[in-house]
Amino acid sequence: MADSSRPPASSTSPQPVQPGRRYQPKKVTGVKIALAGLILLVVIGWLISLI
Repeated sequence: MADSSRPPASSTSPQPVQPGRRYQPKKVTGVKIALAGLILLVVIGWLISLI
């Protein structure tokens, strides 16, 4: 049974590649959020420097 379960494991390796492609958009949104946060920090720091 263990031997029969190993081939499916190898077949599951290509499957995570598809979810990986789905995760990319999520990573992009995370990057956008991070960039937005950095921009906010820069703007706040700039405003503080003006004061």
